[in-house]
Amino acid sequence: LSMGELESINLDIATNFYNNNGSDFTNSILTQKVLEHESTKTFFGRIKTEFEKRLAGNTDFVFQKKSFVNTNANLLYKEMTRIDIPSPTWGDKFTGLGIIVNDTWGYDIKITEFKIDKAIRQYSAKFEIEVFDHYGLDSLDIDFHEKMLFSQLDGFRAWFILQHYYAYKPFLTIFNLKYNTNGTY
Repeated sequence: LSMGELESINLDIATNFYNNNGSDFTNSILTQKVLEHESTKTFFGRIKTEFEKRLAGNTDFVFQKKSFVNTNANLLYKEMTRIDIPSPTWGDKFTGLGIIVNDTWGYDIKITEFKIDKAIRQYSAKFEIEVFDHYGLDSLDIDFHEKMLFSQLDGFRAWFILQHYYAYKPFLTIFNLKYNTNGTY
């Protein structure tokens, strides 16, 4: 389910799973592919939009160390979702990105540099963003439904069995991204 540069990375990530040590996985080529993807560009655009909304309401929120993301708790599924900046997804079915990370569990955004000119309402900001996902399967991944035909493949069923019946450990796939922006608010 992968080709090109991501084929060997998929083999590396599968080896990490087979080694069963639960260690995090990161890869510079994989991170570059994530940075080039349209979904990541959309994610960065949402960060910029929300950041500018917060600046318009309170230009000092950065200095007050207040968050600019909001969450929505879904107690039925025991999960938190971002309602203003959804976690990025990379659903490519055959490039390799979809099998490595498809949906992501979450992210952490740190503002590493911030400058503001309140007189002309302009700013510049630099962010470090850690995006993470678990490399593992749950019952929703393996249950058959129209959108998840991969669940019918032998490899997915074997992966699920190894994880849930033979205690193979899922692990985090981590992307460390940098995003710089500027604009008006």
